[in-house]
Amino acid sequence: MKTKEKGKDKYVIFGYVPLLQEPYLAETLTLENLKEKTKQFIGVFQKAVDEAPSPEFCAWFMEEGKLSPVFGVEKPQEVADHIKWYSEEKPEDWFFLVINKTEKHYDIALFPKFDKMKDRFSFNVFVTAQVIVKTTDHFDFLFKPLHFRSKNRGSIEGLSFPNKMKLGLVNPTKVDITKNQQEIDPIIVGEFDVNPPGYEYALGYFKK
Repeated sequence: MKTKEKGKDKYVIFGYVPLLQEPYLAETLTLENLKEKTKQFIGVFQKAVDEAPSPEFCAWFMEEGKLSPVFGVEKPQEVADHIKWYSEEKPEDWFFLVINKTEKHYDIALFPKFDKMKDRFSFNVFVTAQVIVKTTDHFDFLFKPLHFRSKNRGSIEGLSFPNKMKLGLVNPTKVDITKNQQEIDPIIVGEFDVNPPGYEYALGYFKK
């Protein structure tokens, strides 16, 4: 979505939301349809955010000698397939893992890369509207990562994390995480960078 702000083009990029089937809407708005289209897009997007599955727990496994988080989330196969679809079958290129510790809890999220969202959006704007998006333009990102917040720091207290970790998904209603790890077969989404250089922009999400 495109508007003007202080002489610069302002774009609102509808980014990743679990199971949202239209992750990028590259429509150039006009003064005539701005109000109607904005309300329409935000309504559809907000509904998807409200209905998107979120992890109910995060279990920590050892995978080939490395720590591996496993999210308990509804529709794990659908969520994994959607991540691969959204990322054009290259989830490691489009997402990274963010781990943030506080005094009371920790957050872990599969976070979308803003530069990838912006590049795809710019391409779609050019293809559909023949408009060149400039790097000096202003961008707002609307999205929802796959995010878990713990009740305390107990399960990761004292742990050190590798630079890359595999992320697994399981159905929380069909898995007993108290069982032996070998009895649980998570769906592996990919192996992701953990808190890579420049990840700090993601920390603002956890303050909401």
